[in-house]
Amino acid sequence: MILERFNALVFIGDSTAQTIYTALNILLREDLALGGLQQWMMNDQDRAACKCDNQFVNGDCLGYAIKGIEEVKKNRKESPYFCERIPHAYVPVDSTPASSIAQNAFKDLTYGRPNPWQPSPVIISFSPSLDITTTTRVLDEWASLAKGAERNIPLLFLGPQATGWSKKGKDGNAALWKFQEEITEPAKRRYYDLLGLWNLTAQAGSKDGGKYGEKVALVQAMMVINWLSKLGTS
Repeated sequence: MILERFNALVFIGDSTAQTIYTALNILLREDLALGGLQQWMMNDQDRAACKCDNQFVNGDCLGYAIKGIEEVKKNRKESPYFCERIPHAYVPVDSTPASSIAQNAFKDLTYGRPNPWQPSPVIISFSPSLDITTTTRVLDEWASLAKGAERNIPLLFLGPQATGWSKKGKDGNAALWKFQEEITEPAKRRYYDLLGLWNLTAQAGSKDGGKYGEKVALVQAMMVINWLSKLGTS
């Protein structure tokens, strides 16, 4: 398994990072129907309502999204996760500086790992306001926290998804594309790799113009896995 190459894997940021982390859990658990959700908290009605695409597009189902490996190991002993040694989690962040809870969650996952050369990749998404100055501060903050670990922490910044025409009755893709172009150089100067999501989602169908469902999320997760596969391990 590719995760065995790493000390830890951390997703940080807004709903895009959470969506891709949910899709990664679906792949890891080999469960397209409910693999991204905390099934042990759901009744039969919830499970029926939250299958497949609804894991990503139904607001009532999003609250059941898995946040990390530890909660799965604790609640589902029969899960393939139970013997999995590599910690991974999603850390929600919607501001800068991030909360102490978010920073400590990151440190718990990445600081103090026994092999400083084995990577602990971090995937970050932050584009709620499309403000370059704010996003640059986010990049600085997490690059600084990664450096403070004195460990090998590769950084991947996720560009924004396209927005569908149905969102607020207009097309906001020009602003999204402009943001993606403008954030590229600041991210590279801070030693982030970049993964653009605009092209993938520009032609994808979306009921609300912002959520694209399971198929798109799984492709995005596989794109992240492809990036992980190219990282050196020493």
